[in-house]
Amino acid sequence: MIEIIAFLLSVTGGILVAERRIEGFYLWIIANTLWLNIFGYSWVGAMFWFYIALSVFSIFEWRRIK
Repeated sequence: MIEIIAFLLSVTGGILVAERRIEGFYLWIIANTLWLNIFGYSWVGAMFWFYIALSVFSIFEWRRIK
């Protein structure tokens, strides 16, 4: 069940970012945190840590540009 929620948050976040809305990055942070809990602390989990960091960086950059 948690996989479905994480998937839906990821897709919704992608749609919001495509529409140039900053809320999509927040959804991606939540979704990646869920994916991290699913996959644990493995190499795949490290990828989701990177995605979380990338989303946080994107939020700061988005605010700086706008």
